[in-house]
Amino acid sequence: MGWFELLKLKKAESVIKALDAKRMVNQGEAILIDCRTTEEYQDLHIPSSVLMPVQTIEFEFHKRFPEKHQHYIIYCRSGVRSKHAKEILESQGYQHVHDLGGIISWPYETESNR
Repeated sequence: MGWFELLKLKKAESVIKALDAKRMVNQGEAILIDCRTTEEYQDLHIPSSVLMPVQTIEFEFHKRFPEKHQHYIIYCRSGVRSKHAKEILESQGYQHVHDLGGIISWPYETESNR
């Protein structure tokens, strides 16, 4: 296996599938976190997601979500911010953080506050 295949495998392991994320959230096994801006969230978001912009995660997340054994699923627009947010939370001791990637790849329902 070449380095490109290994890189693709690593990426695939680090992002949770939409179907799995939807099941976990629907069954109450995970909390869905939108790490985009307030404006992006108001325009379009996944139902039941909680807004926590990536700029605030490092210093605010633990105040709202102190349980480090809880499953959290993080998403943004394309997957860049959610990957960064996941790294921040794992560095703070959160043990079950899943990167959903971007809402642009979400095949299920979304909603708007506009």
